[in-house]
Amino acid sequence: MKHTKLEGIVTAMITPFDSNGRISESGIAALCDFLIEKGVNALFPGGSTGEGVLLSVEERKQLAELVLKHAQGRVPVVIHTGTNLPHETLELTKHAESIGAAGAAMIPPFYYGYDDKCLLDYFGTIAEATPQFPLYLYHIPINAKNDIKPALVKELVKRYPNIVGLKDSSQDYLRFLDYVEELGEDFTILMGSDCMILSCLIMDGKGGVTANSTAFPEPFVEMYKYFKAGDLQKAKEMQMVCAKIRKIFRSSTFLTCYKVALGFRGIDVGTARKPLREMSADEQRTMRRLFEELGVLR
Repeated sequence: MKHTKLEGIVTAMITPFDSNGRISESGIAALCDFLIEKGVNALFPGGSTGEGVLLSVEERKQLAELVLKHAQGRVPVVIHTGTNLPHETLELTKHAESIGAAGAAMIPPFYYGYDDKCLLDYFGTIAEATPQFPLYLYHIPINAKNDIKPALVKELVKRYPNIVGLKDSSQDYLRFLDYVEELGEDFTILMGSDCMILSCLIMDGKGGVTANSTAFPEPFVEMYKYFKAGDLQKAKEMQMVCAKIRKIFRSSTFLTCYKVALGFRGIDVGTARKPLREMSADEQRTMRRLFEELGVLR
């Protein structure tokens, strides 16, 4: 199956909301322009960073349509369509295919523990129903609870050729290496931990799906460009900047911090959806000071 292969810096987008808590088209337009003009290689809306599990099915469809509308074909858009219910995942995946997305990514069903046979059936059902649409597995065991083992991925790929890649957010570098060894060069493996992207690239990964680049894409883009140009020293320097950005965000209010940081950069994307909370004025001042000291507020 021919498809656009994902590589480089794939930004896990936040979801902009307006003052009434609805998805903001103007916010999406501004964010798409910002990220694409800064040089990211693809967009990934509706995932963990995008508060996907806090959106209704109809809101997720609206988000997908608006991102594709405003990306205007400038970069590939892969939609996160995973849910806890197979019929909803299938509905969202078919919708993503129908509106012209470059692919869909799916977490496994979560909360309950599912064995490999359950997950083989879950992912296989979606893949079989969308045989011409590129699908990416999304391994995030800390949130989804369920482990997408390399042997399971290998079996899925053997049965369903439209499963073309995987995002590994396990934060386990040995697991990433297992995927590389088991699945080979033609399978797209993307790192989901921002401090390991360069290590992933060096070991035949194709890039990273990065949350922190939604507010600060520049060092991530520069890191990838330096790597592709063969300047490993400069790439390492940029990877350290990316790791420091991640550390600042990790010490701030979960998810809301990305939206506040975008506000620092002149892009109004509202706040996060409850039960996530807003940042206090003191928290915002502290975070701004740290980013200023790092030199990434431009």
